[in-house]
Amino acid sequence: MRPTAYPATGVVLAGLVPENSVQLTLFDDPAKIEKMSRLYEAIDRLSKTFGKHTVQHVSSLPVKLQRQHEGERGDVPNRKTELFKGENKRQRLGLPLLDIKV
Repeated sequence: MRPTAYPATGVVLAGLVPENSVQLTLFDDPAKIEKMSRLYEAIDRLSKTFGKHTVQHVSSLPVKLQRQHEGERGDVPNRKTELFKGENKRQRLGLPLLDIKV
């Protein structure tokens, strides 16, 4: 199965309002909304203290365990393993790597 290439992907957010001006409907559970609000505040505090990748959904764990961008045979491309001077695993220079066999 070949992966499908998406030339462009985007997200549009509309109708955003301040949190304190939200009108609850007849079917909303105020206790659940308050509980979720406290949970999101705790996550925001953890992220601010320890970094943005501290708290993650457990459903994304299998993706984290799989090596990113594996080749079709399961190997990792050279550009992922061979770093230029000044690069690290999370911060890369914007230079293409030309791998020519002579």
